[in-house]
Amino acid sequence: PNPTVRFELDDTKNSTTALFADATVNLSDRLDVFGGIRYTHFKNTTGVAYDSLTPTSSGSITDNNVSGRLGLSYKASGTTSFYASAALGYKPPATVISLNNPLPKFLEPEKSTAFELGGRVQVGRVLLSGNIFHTKVKNFQAQSQELVAGQLLSTAKNIEAITSYGFEIGASGKVSDNLIINVGYQFNKATYAKGVCANDDVDLVAPIGVCDGLLGGLQVRNAPKHKLTLSGEYSFPVSSSLEMFVNGNVVYKSAVRIEDYASPLYTYKAHELVNVGFGIRDAEGAWNVSVFARNLTKEREPVGYLGTPVEGLRAWPGAGRTARIIGITRSFGACVGSDF
Repeated sequence: PNPTVRFELDDTKNSTTALFADATVNLSDRLDVFGGIRYTHFKNTTGVAYDSLTPTSSGSITDNNVSGRLGLSYKASGTTSFYASAALGYKPPATVISLNNPLPKFLEPEKSTAFELGGRVQVGRVLLSGNIFHTKVKNFQAQSQELVAGQLLSTAKNIEAITSYGFEIGASGKVSDNLIINVGYQFNKATYAKGVCANDDVDLVAPIGVCDGLLGGLQVRNAPKHKLTLSGEYSFPVSSSLEMFVNGNVVYKSAVRIEDYASPLYTYKAHELVNVGFGIRDAEGAWNVSVFARNLTKEREPVGYLGTPVEGLRAWPGAGRTARIIGITRSFGACVGSDF
């Protein structure tokens, strides 16, 4: 067979103009109101050509948006504070170019509504913090896959809506002169709206545009429901101007959906990533040299899954996430007038 080789040219021009303002007003010694507003004007023009250096088809879109935030913060004491906020977010339209449709298309703009309530308190050397949140995103911009001329290609798409709610708690501080600890936990129930179609399953039996499964109510891609992080550093002086340090962090994640598929084959099991390092540095922070290991236990979490009718399911690796990395770092800098 003689394969056909095609040349594709995409000529895209984006422009974004924005006006914004942000302010904090002291209502009293303890109570502040804060907020901001942003007006965005977005324009995109895209030309497409196949086997030519001159675009043979083009499209354009213009979009305007007003977003912003509003909140209150209350300082109960010198070591305790609380806040509440509401915000509107915006992501402009994205360009979609597909081989089976040479005319450029544009995704709907992504818009979010978010509410958050939280606080923090200082207990000795340790800062305790927590918050609860609820976010809804309409026209979420995601990726889907299409089978075109026997090849599986990725293309951008809108998902009608996703909803995320949960809470975060954390503690951080210098628990001794030599030891710094940070710990955090997040519960995030992030789900697709009812009726959202999954991408074609690994067998690719469903035609494009026909649901091969439903994502409604399932956990959103790359958003574990539970996530726990623990990091720390222990340092000690070896001379009047040098100190040694050992650091590390562990990130635990519950099962993670890697792609927008309903099949459990595209969900990676609960796991943890372990990173460690040790080195020596100038006591004033002017330089440091360290040896590190990322993904010390060689956890095999993929960065993506690809389903093909011949090879079945393939996992795509990523440095530091699927493979272990060991290296040496060296940095130079200066801390002037800092007090840690």
